[in-house]
Amino acid sequence: MQNRTSVTRVTRHALAGRFSAVVAPVLAALIPLASAAVAQAEQPSAGLVRACEDGDPDEVIASCTVLMQAGSITSGRFSMLLNNRGIGFAKKGYIDLAIGDFLLSTHLDQKNALPLNNLCRVWLDKHQGDRAIDACSRSIAIAPERYESYANRSLGHLLSGNYPAALADADRALEINPRCAQTHANRGVLLERLGRIGPAIEDFERALEIDPDFAWAKENLLRLKSLRPEASGAATRVQPGSGDASPEAKRQIPHLRACA
Repeated sequence: MQNRTSVTRVTRHALAGRFSAVVAPVLAALIPLASAAVAQAEQPSAGLVRACEDGDPDEVIASCTVLMQAGSITSGRFSMLLNNRGIGFAKKGYIDLAIGDFLLSTHLDQKNALPLNNLCRVWLDKHQGDRAIDACSRSIAIAPERYESYANRSLGHLLSGNYPAALADADRALEINPRCAQTHANRGVLLERLGRIGPAIEDFERALEIDPDFAWAKENLLRLKSLRPEASGAATRVQPGSGDASPEAKRQIPHLRACA
């Protein structure tokens, strides 16, 4: 049987060194879990695979790390393990670690759109609009049918202050998947920023038709209805432009996400 590289070594390589200051406390908790799992099985178990794909964030991080060093593995499979672990890191709030895994994942499998879309999402978490746009554009080039990449790129344009481009991408995402409540709500925000209060209200109403429990959409719908011209005079129009989005646009970003 092929000798397996230690969890420590594999993790260090997978995280590309430059995140070492952040990695240390994570690995302190991660390695005992991973090492115990290795000791229990000569071959990766179905349970480990399931945990890497569907476990809670801690299980995903530990299990995917174990699977990375368990015997021979193809570059495509290693890429998906990095992608899954990156999702786990992102959910735990370790955004730099997630970026490292997604970057390595895209390098190992340059024909897979999924890690590129995930990379786009974590760049959004860091309010890096231009980098998010680049990652989502690369994802779209590989898989133009994925509505999530258009929805996420729309948010990158929002961060960069390019509202017409953001609206165009939101429109395209909804052409592909018209039943995504989150994207309707995203577009509602964009329409409001373009001064189109009526269509924005319609989008929030549509979001609530799809998901009646969507609290953030409900809050925005009530707020915008109070801004109707007949209720409070002409609505303030936000002029589209380029460059960084306003602090208000950045404040809204945590609520703006593509559908899962």
